[in-house]
Amino acid sequence: MDFFSGREYCGLGFVNGERIAALEGLVLLNYPFGHEPGYIPRIINTEGYPGTGLEFEYWVEQFDWLHLQRLKTPDVEFALKLAPKLTALQVFSHNVNVYYHKDDNTSFYTCIPARLASISVPTLEDITLKGILRHANFAARAEHSSSRSRPWLA
Repeated sequence: MDFFSGREYCGLGFVNGERIAALEGLVLLNYPFGHEPGYIPRIINTEGYPGTGLEFEYWVEQFDWLHLQRLKTPDVEFALKLAPKLTALQVFSHNVNVYYHKDDNTSFYTCIPARLASISVPTLEDITLKGILRHANFAARAEHSSSRSRPWLA
């Protein structure tokens, strides 16, 4: 199987109530969440998930997220779907913009029920002022790394 050019699913394949034990930390950097055959868009190594629908939705609904304290993922869609279930989350980091444009312009940082102790974002725009204010009294530190030079942040 050619993992770089094929569409064949190469994930973990949880189905029918299967799940991992509750986690306290999850680093999910490049996992190709699968989908049932015929789903559009077709993304590399995702077609043929043995369950129905989208694999990330199965993970969100079936796994126990109540104890998750640390999450690192660049997967915007997964993070946003998971956000309301992250009641114990203390640390979140990612390397892409997770801003979610919806009618109410919410973002990941404003829709998680927990107050974060540590935040790591690629740009300050990723957290938004509303997110900063929500976590400001609780965050022990906020990390910012950006490829763009911003002298006013020094």
